[in-house]
Amino acid sequence: MTNLLTNELLDYIGVAVEITLVALLILHVVWLRRFSSESIAVVVFLVVQSLGVLLKYPIRSAVSSYDVDVGRLVFYMTFAFIDIIGVLMIYKLHAFLQLRFSICSKYLAFSLQVFALLQIVRLLDRQIGLDLLGLVYKYSIPSINVSILIVMIFYTVKLIQNQKGFSGIRGI
Repeated sequence: MTNLLTNELLDYIGVAVEITLVALLILHVVWLRRFSSESIAVVVFLVVQSLGVLLKYPIRSAVSSYDVDVGRLVFYMTFAFIDIIGVLMIYKLHAFLQLRFSICSKYLAFSLQVFALLQIVRLLDRQIGLDLLGLVYKYSIPSINVSILIVMIFYTVKLIQNQKGFSGIRGI
């Protein structure tokens, strides 16, 4: 029962991350009205997260029920591939728009690389049969997602302060 509640909580965290990313994107479009490095980070992370939410259960149910080893391979490699595509999207969008990388975009790119590495290491852990990284995998991904979100919120607020001159404290 506790494990089920924990899985539910982790799913809710994923949904909360999605909703917050949509809100940040709306804030970037409506309030900031310009495309920045932080905007690229928000868009890319929203795409990566959305693909993860959309593909997680279909891959588990369709492929894993057919063959467990093939299911694991497809599951972990698909998400590693999505994370690497996210890193490439960050790089290509910055190059195309000739923008400098912000700390927010660098943090997201690094985090996506960590996600990809974590997917591959977890696949190897499961295939070898050790299953030592189960809890690390289960809790690190939502934790890193939340940390990325905190960084994005911080730098979005900083952008708003720089653009609008809002400090959050009256009289300053």
